[in-house]
Amino acid sequence: MANNSKYNNYFKFEKNKISCNQEHCDYFYAPKNQYGFPTTSLRKHLERRHPSVFSELLQFEKSEKEMDDGKEKLKQTSLKRIFSVSAGSASTSQGMTSTKQPKIEESFKQWTADGEMTKKVDKAVISLICTAGLPFSFVEEPGFKNLLHILQPQYKIRSRKFFVYESLPNMYEDMVGVVKKDVFSAPFVSLCIDSWSSEESTHSLLGVTCHFLKENFEPNHVLLAASPIKGSHTGDKIASLVAKG
Repeated sequence: MANNSKYNNYFKFEKNKISCNQEHCDYFYAPKNQYGFPTTSLRKHLERRHPSVFSELLQFEKSEKEMDDGKEKLKQTSLKRIFSVSAGSASTSQGMTSTKQPKIEESFKQWTADGEMTKKVDKAVISLICTAGLPFSFVEEPGFKNLLHILQPQYKIRSRKFFVYESLPNMYEDMVGVVKKDVFSAPFVSLCIDSWSSEESTHSLLGVTCHFLKENFEPNHVLLAASPIKGSHTGDKIASLVAKG
């Protein structure tokens, strides 16, 4: 039977039965198959029989959504800032040469290993991998190679090692530069320490986030560091991880 970790505090999941673990409650649900998850039934039970517990669940989901929305907004904003700088540089270069048609030789040079257009596509590919959470082996997929070949036959897709050992470190350095610029330009910052666990509770992370107002008073936050937490989340263990930096 499919399990959902956020309901583990309120229900006990067995092979052929789900029972409520709240005090003095004999509710149980027997699913018709082992693949579905009776979200609607469980939520209705909490709402009707345990309103305070249901409110707790709603608050947890609200906090979870706000965290996900914040991560997505930060990711898109930071990447947009990086590529807008790159696009601005390219526009300036194009404006200077717009008075004459590029020679055939110059057009081919843009798609050499160190050509301007090759570098732009390389950056777009590593951006896709990072923002979509794709494995680096994605660049070796025949379908992806075919797509790039149709879009631009002159572009030669790089190897997986290139994106792992060159493109990714370069993007990391770009992101570090963006974060440093934003944080150092803020007159005041607030540091927060919190832990996150996966939905399956198979791994946990301790993160340090920095919150501040930008020049236009837009609230912003960045993740400064993250470290895996092994075992129980005791105060001593968290203090030790923070001290290690």
